Amino acid sequence: MSKSNCKRKLRSQVKVCICTNEWLDSYNGGVARIVEFAKALSRHNVDVYLVDRSVKKSLSALLIDHDKYFKVNNGQLKEIQYPFYMRFFFPGVIKFFQRNFNVFFGLLTRTDISEVNLFNTVDPYLILKLLFVCKREKIDVIQCEFPSTTLSSLVVKKIIGVPTVYDAHNIESERMKSNVDVSSMYTAVVRRLEQISCERCDLVFVVSEDDQRTMLTWGIPNEKIHLIPNSVNLTKFSPLVDGSGVRNKHKLNNGLVIIFHGLLSYPPNREAATILATKILPSILEKHPDVHLLLVGKNPPELSQPNVILSGFVENTAEYLAAADLAVVPIMSGGGTKIKMVEYLASGKAIVSTFKAAEGLALENEKDVLMSKYPDAEFIQLVLRCIKDENLRKSLAINARKKAELLYDWELNAEKAVCLFQTLIEEKG
Repeated sequence: MSKSNCKRKLRSQVKVCICTNEWLDSYNGGVARIVEFAKALSRHNVDVYLVDRSVKKSLSALLIDHDKYFKVNNGQLKEIQYPFYMRFFFPGVIKFFQRNFNVFFGLLTRTDISEVNLFNTVDPYLILKLLFVCKREKIDVIQCEFPSTTLSSLVVKKIIGVPTVYDAHNIESERMKSNVDVSSMYTAVVRRLEQISCERCDLVFVVSEDDQRTMLTWGIPNEKIHLIPNSVNLTKFSPLVDGSGVRNKHKLNNGLVIIFHGLLSYPPNREAATILATKILPSILEKHPDVHLLLVGKNPPELSQPNVILSGFVENTAEYLAAADLAVVPIMSGGGTKIKMVEYLASGKAIVSTFKAAEGLALENEKDVLMSKYPDAEFIQLVLRCIKDENLRKSLAINARKKAELLYDWELNAEKAVCLFQTLIEEKG
C-alpha cells in the first residue's frame, strides 16, 4: 500500500476493540505493547477500546464483577463502567473453575501451573464482554492479544461478523521450548493454538521477521502476515529527557552509570540482573571502581553487592534511562523482541547485549549495539570497551536513536496498522 493511499484512507473513522487476558494495571512488556499501541492508534483517527479479563482482577468477585473497559482518546485512557446486568455473571466462579482446570492440565502434562492458561482460551465472560462492547460501540475490528484470547474473539466474530486481527507478541511455543518447566506435550498444544489463531483470524501482526518466517512454515499465507514491531513513543523516550534528578536522588553524579530495567520477578530479567550484579559488575569494578549499576523494576532479587542500586518500581522510567551512560542487557532466555531494548535505542543509549536480547530487532553489531552470544569474558570486554571509550559510546548512542526513529516509532507503525484495518474493513464490508 502506497503512502498516499494510506493518507487517503486515514480520513475515515475506525473503531477497534483490543482484547486481552493481561491485567492492564500490571507492568510487563506485553502490557506495554498493548497500551502504547492503543495510544498510538488513538492519535490516528481511531476510536480504540480495551477489554481485559484477568484472573487477578475477577477471582475475588465471585458474583458481581467490578471490571471496567477503557476508551482510548488521543493517547488517554478513560474507564467506562459496564452496566449492572453485564457484571452479574458469576465472574469469579468462572475463573475458579478455569484456574482449577488449568492446575489439572498442568499436572497431567507435567507443566508448571504458571505457564498453563489453556482453559482461559474460551472464556464465557470475556465473550459476553466483547459482544457488549462490540455492539454498544459499533466496533469495526477486534484485535486479540496472545493466543489465549483468540478463540473467544472468534466466537464473537462468528456471532456478529466483526473481522479479527491476531497480534502475536511472540511465538509462544518457541519461548516455551527453552523452559524446563514446560513439557513437550503442552508446548505442542500451544503451538496448535497459535496456528489456529493465525489460520482463523483475518490478519496477523508479528513483532519480527523471525516470527513471520516461523508462521510461513505453518502454511500461513505471506500476504496475511504484517510486521508491526514493538515500538516506542519517541517523545517520551528521548536523548532530550533530563536524568539529573535521578542522578541526584541516588547520588550518582560521579562516575559512569550502567542500567538494566524491567519486571525483575520475570525469570529471564531476574537471571540477567543477577548475572549483572554478581558476575559482570565485580569484574568492571576491579578496573573502574566508580561505576554504579542501576537496576530498575519491581521485585528485584536480593543483592548486597557494592555499587548496586535497586530502585524498585518507578513511574518515570524514561528519566532513569536518561540518567544512565550505558545499558547492559545479558538476557539469555525469553521470547519475542525485548521492549527494553527499543526503549534504550530511543533514549539514545549505548548498548551492550547478548544476541538473545537483540533477537528480532534489525540491529547491526558494532554499529547500533555491541553484542556477544553469552554474558562471559568476551561480553565483559565489550562493556569495558564502552566504559573506556567515550567516543564509542556517543557513536553507538547516535546510531541507536536513528534506528529507533527509522523502525521503532509507534506513530509510524500505528499508521501502518490503521491502513491495514481500513483495507480489511473495506474487503469484509
